[in-house]
Amino acid sequence: MFKEVKKYSYRIIHPKLVALISSLDDNNRANICTVAWIMPVSIDPPLVAVALQKKHKTTDNILKTREFVVNIPQVQQKEIVKKCGSVSGWEVDKISKFNIGLGNSKNISTPRVSNSVAYLECQLHAYFEAGDHYIITGKIVHAEADSRYFKNMWEDEPPLLFHFGSDFYGVIKRL
Repeated sequence: MFKEVKKYSYRIIHPKLVALISSLDDNNRANICTVAWIMPVSIDPPLVAVALQKKHKTTDNILKTREFVVNIPQVQQKEIVKKCGSVSGWEVDKISKFNIGLGNSKNISTPRVSNSVAYLECQLHAYFEAGDHYIITGKIVHAEADSRYFKNMWEDEPPLLFHFGSDFYGVIKRL
């Protein structure tokens, strides 16, 4: 038996891998935004797309500085993921309030979120209006992943966090 899904129809295509997007404002202050709407869109050049609400501080930061980092958090970072997704960077300094460790990126100024399992350093490639969001595409200028879990793909039950909808997170297993 099927039912019509009117509200939250996008959740039919969840769960989605969780990412923390780090960005810098024009005063060099870092901000972190939790996202699940992210995907690769090109191999050559290597591009990733992320859907961000137009009103987000992260969106404003990326459009001004033209760079960002896609940080792939570990399951153990679930509380940071939840907290960064629950408050606005316009109102709260998430880095200090949530005691988030940052590290230097290799090829851009925007910092990484420490202890993440992977990083994609990106330069803004383009952005497109999509309803109440922008689809922001970033050219990947540097990528790193924890070699315990990533060879040419994720292996050996990596500690990746997935968003199921609302405030629900979990893990998935390879068959």
